[in-house]
Amino acid sequence: MRKLLLTTSALVAATGLASYAVADVSMSGNFEWTYQTASTDDTDTDGDSYGQATDITISFSNKTDSGLVIGGLYDLTGNTNAIDEVSFSITGGFGRLDLGQNDHAGEAYDISETDVISEDATYTPGSSTISTSSEVGLNGDTNKVKYTLPAMGNLKAAVSYQDSGVAGTTDETSFGASYSFDNITVGYARIEAEAATRDSESTAYGAKGTFGATTVAAGFSDQVQNGEDRETSGIGIKQALDGGMHVAFSMVESEDATDKAGSLVEKLSATHAEVGYTIAPGLSAFVSYNSYDYENGGNTTSIDDDGTLTKLTIKATF
Repeated sequence: MRKLLLTTSALVAATGLASYAVADVSMSGNFEWTYQTASTDDTDTDGDSYGQATDITISFSNKTDSGLVIGGLYDLTGNTNAIDEVSFSITGGFGRLDLGQNDHAGEAYDISETDVISEDATYTPGSSTISTSSEVGLNGDTNKVKYTLPAMGNLKAAVSYQDSGVAGTTDETSFGASYSFDNITVGYARIEAEAATRDSESTAYGAKGTFGATTVAAGFSDQVQNGEDRETSGIGIKQALDGGMHVAFSMVESEDATDKAGSLVEKLSATHAEVGYTIAPGLSAFVSYNSYDYENGGNTTSIDDDGTLTKLTIKATF
């Protein structure tokens, strides 16, 4: 009997190993090196700096006999050894279920002017909390449950929920949807998050179209939370050129009606320009230029600030 059990166990183990052996495993990553020079009114951001960023992703995929596709994702920010995303998914005729630490549902459907920019110049004008893009906010790669509906023609949609724990008060729900027709896609994203003082809500609407070598994207978002009532709009355009080059330009404007002094509100106006060039397969270079003007309005924790930032990025992708 013992010999039979051992033999059975060996067969089970061998079967398990065989099923793992046929699973598809892939690894990808990118490494960035940057040099940025800033001329601003804020001493915390004025000056030159080097930077680097690394992202490593391991993906697993296996199809069961019943037709389900089981996927796994492990994403690591290499230069800080921080786990960015770790989750697994189950995909079938019912749609897709993602479980774990990953993007909220609205992330995949959020369209903004930043979609035409490959490498943003990072800045926080006046040490403020003003929005610097029309993307939906208030979320990160937290542990959640996400369900994506099966594609219904040109319509796609998803919903996610994050439970903050037994005694938690920061539960979060997100929705997202997009609809495509011809060469244009419109998107909708929303996040609702509980908070101890005031619940947060963020909604974004956007559209993107490709016309030959030209891509145009525009977005609008509003964000309400404790001490913040922002509205942000932006538009961007990207032109592909011969020889692996592209040029892109975007504009964004954001206002916070809560931080108001007299007729002055907290406000940011910014423009962004970029030139990109593919040096060789897997190796690219980008030069970014950002010019902004920030008025603090009634935000007493920040200062009026205007400035420019120029950034060189060298990126290797594997």
